[in-house]
Amino acid sequence: MFVPNNNKQTRAMHGFTLIEVLIALAILSASLATVLGMFSQGQQNTAKVSQVYQITRQQNNIFNALQQINPAQKQQGTQQLGAVTYQWQAAPISPLAPVRSEDGTGTQYVQLYKITVDYQYKGQSHQFAFEKLGWQEGTG
Repeated sequence: MFVPNNNKQTRAMHGFTLIEVLIALAILSASLATVLGMFSQGQQNTAKVSQVYQITRQQNNIFNALQQINPAQKQQGTQQLGAVTYQWQAAPISPLAPVRSEDGTGTQYVQLYKITVDYQYKGQSHQFAFEKLGWQEGTG
């Protein structure tokens, strides 16, 4: 039978001390807290990106629907797009300018308008604006 004769051999046979285990647990806890914090922040960022994407998609759909209007003939309106109702207004931002036809028989007049759109999406009010050219027939 082997009997240890010094403290070094005794310590090696018994494993870690309590202080070493506590330090290891503290390091592990700090590491886990950091990693979990990063996951939480990532989820929040993903939710924000998803919300911005949905709003942008909704605005793009409204913008595409409004491409059919001529703001020189109709300056405001209320329309429905799916579950979203939106109101728009057109205000001229440039002077009326004559444009000749290619064959020289008639003249059209063009003017630049600022279109402002207000709508509600998921209980929140949103607004955006863009510029569009309006036109009207004239006599040459």
